[in-house]
Amino acid sequence: MARLPILVRKAALPLINCFLSIRRCLSKFYSLVKHCLETRIMNTKDTKTKLAFIYLGYLSDIMLIVALGLGLYSEWTNSNSQNTAVIVISLFGLLVFGISCALRLYFNQETLGQAILYIWLGCILGVVIFTNAEEYQYETMEESMNILLISSAAFGVFWAICERFMQQIKHEPKLFTFKETLESSGLILAAFITGTVDSITITFCVLAFILNLTAIRLKSILALCTLFVLFLMFSFAVIPKLDIKVNLYGLACYAGRHAFVPVVDLYFSGLTTLERWQAFFSKSGFIRKLVLMTIFVLNLASAAYIGSLSTTHKEWFVVVPLFSVFALLWLCFHLIYLITTWKLMNKVTECNMTYNSLSDNHRSMTRIMASKGVRYFGLVSQRLVLLTLLTTILLLGVGWETKTSSSVALVMMLLPIEAVTVSVFWELGDNLGGTCIGYALIAPHTGTR
Repeated sequence: MARLPILVRKAALPLINCFLSIRRCLSKFYSLVKHCLETRIMNTKDTKTKLAFIYLGYLSDIMLIVALGLGLYSEWTNSNSQNTAVIVISLFGLLVFGISCALRLYFNQETLGQAILYIWLGCILGVVIFTNAEEYQYETMEESMNILLISSAAFGVFWAICERFMQQIKHEPKLFTFKETLESSGLILAAFITGTVDSITITFCVLAFILNLTAIRLKSILALCTLFVLFLMFSFAVIPKLDIKVNLYGLACYAGRHAFVPVVDLYFSGLTTLERWQAFFSKSGFIRKLVLMTIFVLNLASAAYIGSLSTTHKEWFVVVPLFSVFALLWLCFHLIYLITTWKLMNKVTECNMTYNSLSDNHRSMTRIMASKGVRYFGLVSQRLVLLTLLTTILLLGVGWETKTSSSVALVMMLLPIEAVTVSVFWELGDNLGGTCIGYALIAPHTGTR
């Protein structure tokens, strides 16, 4: 048995060498493409060429607008369509688009014009997705719309890579982006307007998607797993229970336009995990603790809803007592989760006060957090938070037999929140500087970027 770890290391050595070889090849390819782009575009003296390169960034949105126009026109001309919301949105959409262009071009209200445009794009995309178009799927106009939707997402991915190769993006710590928040709001609005789908479930799924993207921006590798699980659950547990056949091309366009950028920034962004978390840590203590209480209430509501569904099981006299025992264990871990995160926010408040009291030459949040004993706190708490995440996964498993699309979506909202909490505690415990006295050891450690 003692030789087993040595054998495992020997067996894994070829895989590690293969991974390192692939990484070296990708690095050389990245350097080559970056050199070619800089030589061809950024070092050119032709101003028209530079402007043409910049204006290519709008091509993805233009493709999306054309695709949505085709979708609305096909609904308009279809004699079988009885959804008056589509007709009303079609008429109102032209007015909104004109107002957005006027605000941006003539009144110098760039932000307001973009906000109106993105909300309108999300709303129209939601109408196209959630309108039952099963009988139109073989029409030429419908096929053209689907091709343009996929092309819009694909060109958005291509443009995001080009911007990062050209180093035209300034990476800043943030939780949400202006574009994805407004388009998602428009998508939720469309679910309520059309009235053809379970709007509450769609709202939960969209919020779960946004929370997963936020967790990825905070450099949580576990959030990649929860995002993949969200796609699986939405495909096999939510879509089949909807009363209509949704447009999968529209869903792929929405997900691709927003999910690729935070994922690829895990490689291109040079910000550390703690630097990314400053977007949240820099908020006031009241806001941070209000977020914690909202998460705890959401956890309680999810557990209560899944528990009420267990009473509908045909063997409820067995399922309900078992769920009650598990719910008690689940509640204990989530109370520990609340206390732990609350204590962390208190320490962050102390660190922020110290940071603001120092001069610019001596400000270092990493050193301040190390001096406040945050590393030791992270080492002690990381396993408790991980067990909390596991109980949430088990909660979905316990209520699987009596699941609904809403209960699945609720749990999918909780998983990225707890996954990113596990990641930040692991980061604090493993990479933060300071002196740790956990496990009766003295272990000095200096973190590096």
